[in-house]
Order: sequence, then C-alpha cells, then structure tokens
Amino acid sequence: MTVAVDSNTVAYLPLTTDLTDQCGNEWTAHEEAAVSDGALVLDGANDYLSTPIAPFNVGDAWTYECYLNFSSLPSSDYYAPYIFELYANNDNRMQMAAQFNGSSGLMGSTVINGTGTNAKNNFVPTVGTWYHAAFVRSGNTIYFFVAGNLIASAAVAGATPTFTYPLVVGAGYWNNALDGACYFPGKIKQVRISKTARYTEPFTPPTFGDESLARRRQVM
Repeated sequence: MTVAVDSNTVAYLPLTTDLTDQCGNEWTAHEEAAVSDGALVLDGANDYLSTPIAPFNVGDAWTYECYLNFSSLPSSDYYAPYIFELYANNDNRMQMAAQFNGSSGLMGSTVINGTGTNAKNNFVPTVGTWYHAAFVRSGNTIYFFVAGNLIASAAVAGATPTFTYPLVVGAGYWNNALDGACYFPGKIKQVRISKTARYTEPFTPPTFGDESLARRRQVM
C-alpha cells in the first residue's frame, strides 16, 4: 500500500467520500460535480472542480496523477476532454487530456511560450474501465504513463510557466475562459499532485489506503 502524502505532495484528493484535500487545499465543485460511489462523478457538460493555483507552481519537477474512468468517448475530433489543466494564457499552459482524432488518445501536453509539446501514442481507453494515469516532468523531459506503462515521452524546452488561473479538474481553458468542448465525462478519484518526478520508468500503479493520511503527514 502506498503512502499518498509525503513531503513532496502538494495535493491529495481521495474523492472517495467528499472533496477533502489531505494537504489542506480548498476545492470547489461546480454545477453538478459530486462524489458518489467512491469517486468524483462528472457529466461531461459543465461539471468540474477548481482550486486556487498558488500551491501548484512547483518548478520543473512534478507529477500529476489520478485514476480515471470514461463514461463515454467523444464522437467529434474537436471535443477533447481534459482531466486537468493549469493555465496562464493560450501560449502557456499544461494539461492531461484526450483527443480521439486518430493521432493522440490520452496524453500529457505542455505549451511554453507558444511551443506545444505532447507526450502521446494513440492510447484509447475502454469506456467503463479504471486507469491510473500520470503526467510527469523531470528536467527537460515529460513522460505520460497509463496503468504504469510508459505511453510516451518527449523533450521539452523552457521552464514550466507560472500559472495564474485556478487549477481545474475535469475541464480546460481557451482564450482565458473555460472551453465548453473540454469537460470530462466520467469518474475521477485519487488525484495526487507532487513537486517531484515520481516516475520516469514503468511502475506498478499505487494503491492508496483509506486510513487518515492527514494524521500520518502531521507526524512525518
């Protein structure tokens, strides 16, 4: 069993019973986003979570990970559901997303000073199946993992931007506003954000316990 909260964890939302973040961040559920049956349920129309961005400007070593389960896959090439996004403007952003246009699938993506870099390899999930997904930066390389398998990696140039908009889960931005084509349809749980590159090689996806990790963190 993996300890979810350690000195490198800046957010951990089990999302199994409520919106409690065991690192103390305050999250807001929008529209009908709610925790049900042990996961955050999102309708793909306008549901999402948000939190102020300050704790998540963590430099050039980071890991964004969660378990996700699609309730449907988009039928349009334009529709690109986002698992999360950090955003300053269209030229400086970072997201875990899915584009099912025959060339992307699930992926991690950065845009730094107008230059986009994607870690992708045509991985298309099965509806109704849980997957662990992790987007990682270590130095000048980004990595994207699904179920502990390295799907893709890519060289990235430039420092991770300083983001200014709220971090969103289940949604994405465009032109300084939420993009109606980017809402995630399905379930998300065990969201963990870390200020370190936890994975650069294939790994066994973590199994987080339900015990009070907040208490454990206080005595570390």
